[in-house]
Amino acid sequence: MPSSKTKVPSMSSSTTRSKKRGRTKQSKHTKKIPTRLIDNESIDCVASPIGGSPIRTPVASTDDKDILIERLQKEVVDKFEFTLSKRRQRDTSIMLGGKTDIVSEVNDGKGRKRKRRKVSRPPAAAEASTEMTFADIVKRRLIAGTNQCTRALEASASSTGPRPSLVLLSRDVRPPTILAHIPVLCKRMGIPALVLPGRASSELGKALGGKSVAVAVFLPSTAAADAVTDGQQQLSEDDVRECHRRIDSYVKFAHSKVPTNKAAS
Repeated sequence: MPSSKTKVPSMSSSTTRSKKRGRTKQSKHTKKIPTRLIDNESIDCVASPIGGSPIRTPVASTDDKDILIERLQKEVVDKFEFTLSKRRQRDTSIMLGGKTDIVSEVNDGKGRKRKRRKVSRPPAAAEASTEMTFADIVKRRLIAGTNQCTRALEASASSTGPRPSLVLLSRDVRPPTILAHIPVLCKRMGIPALVLPGRASSELGKALGGKSVAVAVFLPSTAAADAVTDGQQQLSEDDVRECHRRIDSYVKFAHSKVPTNKAAS
């Protein structure tokens, strides 16, 4: 009578398969350490331009990011009526008597309509344009945008501009090579920098009244105080001091979310 042989899997083979699956899963989520700028996969770890170990920037938690953006909007943007939106800036200029653009349609004589733009300035605009507002102070202390922030950092590196007190980076910017030079400059000058996770670019842009913001740089109060004296002050000295105090308070709070070198390592 022929005996039926049943193939029983050995423990060693099943263990080997599980180990292989584990190794595959682990290697899938392992980040590649960049050695060149084109190898950067995330803004929190970029290749050093002079070689050696990559430059790492601390990443805030999701809760800290939400608190930072919320406080920025309530304590700085809404409080002092600051915005990146050109339309809202133009509406504010109209209220203060600034120059406005008027667009009208005219016939060019060939049956086609063309838009003609002319600048209209109310009589009191010359005086109103030199008045300092809260938004002007914030604008001198808060810089948003990759090109603008790069110019501010390069000016600080060449000692032709003030040293920024804080840099906020959006982690979701793609490709990350666009912002790879920002952590390099911050590391070189010892400027505190913090990476915001998630959809930070759109959230930060919405808080500042724009579409998206990849990077934001905060300048010290001394730089803005020197610029305030250029024109007539619509605000009192106490108002100007209070505006600076609010911005400094936010920057100090953001500094508390940046881990020290010992904690980061």
